[in-house]
Amino acid sequence: MSKFLFSEFEETSPSAWKQKIQVDLKGADYNDTLLYTTKEGITVKPFYTKEDRTNLKVAATQKASYNICQTILIVDDKEANNLAIDALKEELIQFNLLLTKNLITKQY
Repeated sequence: MSKFLFSEFEETSPSAWKQKIQVDLKGADYNDTLLYTTKEGITVKPFYTKEDRTNLKVAATQKASYNICQTILIVDDKEANNLAIDALKEELIQFNLLLTKNLITKQY
């Protein structure tokens, strides 16, 4: 943030914030009341400071249990085929083909 925008405010230390929060909690435990852990193992705190940004650790996450799907509207069979091929080249795992008219003709 720009110092110009907030130059009229005093910088507050993390310990000062925590002390103020402890007073507002009226005896409730800080960790039990305000900290929680996500399914990914990330502890979420009620406030963050610039010191928190210095030791960032990226948690390894599980592989997604879902597939990204693209719907291809079939108006022209050749164009739909090209779109499907492009989707496969982009490593798309699933796509739906939506037929808008009867493109199948029987020849006897």
